[in-house]
Amino acid sequence: MDLDKIKAILELFEESKISKLEVEDENLRIAMEKGGGQMTYTLSDSLNTVQADVTPKIEEVPVALEPSGYIVKAPLVGTFYTAPSPGAKPFVEVGQKVSAGDVLCILEAMKMLNEIKSPVSGTVKKVLAINGDLIGYEDELFEIEEL
Repeated sequence: MDLDKIKAILELFEESKISKLEVEDENLRIAMEKGGGQMTYTLSDSLNTVQADVTPKIEEVPVALEPSGYIVKAPLVGTFYTAPSPGAKPFVEVGQKVSAGDVLCILEAMKMLNEIKSPVSGTVKKVLAINGDLIGYEDELFEIEEL
């Protein structure tokens, strides 16, 4: 039974001299009663329970693992460079041992070349930025396994 039919039944009941009315459809039951200047309505839906064949879907979701090493983050916004000039050998490579204070990369900001130095001694596990990319403040640049 649609909403327009229900409204029409309610309006007809209010205008009539009938004191009690029950209407039942295959999906809905309406019971109305007038008394003492007050009207009450009761709606009951026979479709309260719907059975559905629901099979839980299990899917594997990749989990981001916590880095096991020290993460070197960008201290400023700039362009990330792995080498002092195009075609030159990179400052560091994965697997290379570094000491605290060794230059890891350059961040260019406003035509100024800023050397980013390793704060710890260890082995470079990952280079997390791509040469030539714009880097944001505190973006992760390197993962270093401390000695």
